[in-house]
Amino acid sequence: MTFTVAKKTVTVVWGETTFVYDGKEKFPTASAMGLDGALALTVSGAATDAGSYTATATLSAESTKNYELASATASFKISKAEASILANDQYTFTYNGEKITLSGITASHSESSLEIVVKK
Repeated sequence: MTFTVAKKTVTVVWGETTFVYDGKEKFPTASAMGLDGALALTVSGAATDAGSYTATATLSAESTKNYELASATASFKISKAEASILANDQYTFTYNGEKITLSGITASHSESSLEIVVKK
């Protein structure tokens, strides 16, 4: 007599899938549902820049002997951060065609330069 034991299907429950850019790596968390105990999942597909991405949850090699995952991928989005610029002084200039250098400027992001475009 031969017996076959089928793998138990475990549903992946995904955490937060929307983020705002802050220069740090982002990815949704994942947990396993449908078990009496804990089952460790590894999530890959982390991203830093604004955009749309896909994360994938995987089981350890040992766990794949007895379990399989349902909903193993999730889409997530990193939105662009709103930049704010703070000038320590009030600047008033009359345009003369020359390059203008500003000092005392602080930006809310990690960019190292600031470009100001003057429109007519």
